[in-house]
Amino acid sequence: PANTTHSITHVATTPPTQTTTTAKAAVKLPTKPIIAAAASGLAEWSSILPTLGLTGMAYALASNCTLASVSGNRVKLLLTASHQPMLNAKLKERLTEALGKHYGQEIQLEIETSTAELATPAKQQQSQQAKKLESATQSILQDPKVKKLVEMYDATVEVSLI
Repeated sequence: PANTTHSITHVATTPPTQTTTTAKAAVKLPTKPIIAAAASGLAEWSSILPTLGLTGMAYALASNCTLASVSGNRVKLLLTASHQPMLNAKLKERLTEALGKHYGQEIQLEIETSTAELATPAKQQQSQQAKKLESATQSILQDPKVKKLVEMYDATVEVSLI
């Protein structure tokens, strides 16, 4: 499917006290389009996000974004189209204000939605949780005591309950 984008721009005012760094997204278009933030972009966004003091839906929105670029006072985030319903003016304003405080200057925030798959802090966390669950499942299935119980009682282990 073709990528579609929508932009919403919002400005918050905070006195300038710092400079910003630039992080750009790497764009790859294989058969299934995937836009992955450059390793430094995702890593930077993953480290910035907890410092923003966001909670609730504002945090959920931000964690489902990926940092596309920071240039001067402009911050561009990408949001998957499936999470676009989360985006509203109030949440964007909260995120803009939090970024303004973080960077110490007035920020112009652009959140662009995309039909491509994005690497985000939320996806990163889901992936880590899935790996932990898989590791725990394998550990339980390989446990000698569990194996013995399965053999003795001709039982099965319900992995979905782990």
